[in-house]
Amino acid sequence: MVEGEAGNGWSEYQRLVMAELERLDKAIAANRTHFDTRMDTMNDGLAGIRVEIATLRVKAGVWGAVAGMIPGAVILMWSLVKSSSA
Repeated sequence: MVEGEAGNGWSEYQRLVMAELERLDKAIAANRTHFDTRMDTMNDGLAGIRVEIATLRVKAGVWGAVAGMIPGAVILMWSLVKSSSA
């Protein structure tokens, strides 16, 4: 049976198939490394964006508080002026 396999070219075909599988394995490993590098870069960028969003939320809260105090200050000043002139 081994002689028949050698005679029909299977050993040559087997060598070619194994070489192609090894080539594909190397290509997949290279792509995986490239993908991991890009994912790390994207995660770093995403972390920076999250920090910027948190900073903007704090700034918006401060500006909202200041904007909320302005009408209160105006009403307080108006009531003080009105009570002192009466």
